[in-house]
Amino acid sequence: MPSADNATQLTVLFATETGNAEDIAYRIADIALRHHVPTRICDLHDYDRTDLINESYIIFVVSTTGNGELPVSARPLWRFLLRKGLPGDILSDLTFTTFGLGDSTYTRFCWASRMLHRRLQDLGAKEWLPSGEADEQHELGLDGGVLPWLDSLVQHLKQDLCEPNGPSPISNDVLLPPRIEAHVVQAATQPADKQGCVRCDAPSPPTDPATKAFSSARLDDSTMYATVVKNDRMTDKSHFQDVRCIELALPSNTPVPAYHAGDVVCVRPENKAADVDWLLERLGWSSFADDALTLTRHDPRTYTRASPWSLTPPD
Repeated sequence: MPSADNATQLTVLFATETGNAEDIAYRIADIALRHHVPTRICDLHDYDRTDLINESYIIFVVSTTGNGELPVSARPLWRFLLRKGLPGDILSDLTFTTFGLGDSTYTRFCWASRMLHRRLQDLGAKEWLPSGEADEQHELGLDGGVLPWLDSLVQHLKQDLCEPNGPSPISNDVLLPPRIEAHVVQAATQPADKQGCVRCDAPSPPTDPATKAFSSARLDDSTMYATVVKNDRMTDKSHFQDVRCIELALPSNTPVPAYHAGDVVCVRPENKAADVDWLLERLGWSSFADDALTLTRHDPRTYTRASPWSLTPPD
């Protein structure tokens, strides 16, 4: 049971490639907040792995990339855990669980989280609640595995981390503070060039609305536009992976850009101007739709019982 001085804390660590594991990690942290459990959330890339011996409860949310590979952000921790000199009971004070994300069309489904789970147990860590897994191929998507596991998590929070006779959980009807705050930037405060024009880092769209624009991100951050002239599937229709050969045609007299192995082409979809205007008018946003915004992200996000975020439902 948690002590009166709020010493017990839940740490949620995530490792992701596309953002799905991060999203689920924040859903877990939000549930802990609603139950007044002090919680810290952190990307494994930014986590000091030597802190593991000081943790009480950890939830690892780890996606599997490729055919059973750990995300890049989790690999430093994994190499650390595989060191031969680590005592077999070094994590005996740690209580943990894992939640894995994967795609069951791959042979090594959720392999990354399973390997991490076993290794933590090998080093003496105790399993808190059974590990969970989410499959992208589920008819409900990842939620098919996430939602039942979150129900189990709530029961363990109440049993192990919530204060006895403590405050009631914050209702789902109460909105939690946003992770990202948006503020309108007045035109006068926006950076301007020597001619006094407000600078915009985004490239100008193609003049021809019918052009399918692709941007090639280069080292100098310049952008080039090209037309898709070929988009053919290379794999057989019976194969689960849809791999395509895409050819792009640059405008005439355009120098061919230098590229290197690992470079990518980014697709920038473009909405029709008439559709955008209709939506802005429908939402009543036309008067300030062109105002610039600054986005402030609260990361890492820390919850405590003393936090002003621990709101109580209105009467």
